[in-house]
Amino acid sequence: VKLDVDGDIKANNLTSGTYTPTVTMGSGLTSNTAHACHYTRVGNEVTVHGWVEVTASSLSGNTSYSITLPVSSNMTSSDDLSGVGQFISSGQGTTKVTGDAANDKAIISVSVQAGVPLPSYFSFTYTIK
Repeated sequence: VKLDVDGDIKANNLTSGTYTPTVTMGSGLTSNTAHACHYTRVGNEVTVHGWVEVTASSLSGNTSYSITLPVSSNMTSSDDLSGVGQFISSGQGTTKVTGDAANDKAIISVSVQAGVPLPSYFSFTYTIK
């Protein structure tokens, strides 16, 4: 890490930006709209904030979906990624975000109502291996 004359920090592994994740639908989900997510990388840690809207066909209840990561991780355990979120349906609820080590993705758990678009907001951090 370098500090230049203007006070800006410069490093090869200090980055930030936006990306639009690819969504893999979970059981009972029929459509999604992925929105631009924000991320910050400091060293081997990446933090992501964003939201995805999902809709269920006939399922009402608990399900999940997964999203791609902005920086590849090579996770070795689901514990390499963790976070929380909130979804808004007929009421509001919290959600958990865990790692999918086999596919290098984030898994977001939600509770859905059939036919109702569900905004699902999340924030998580993961380790690059």
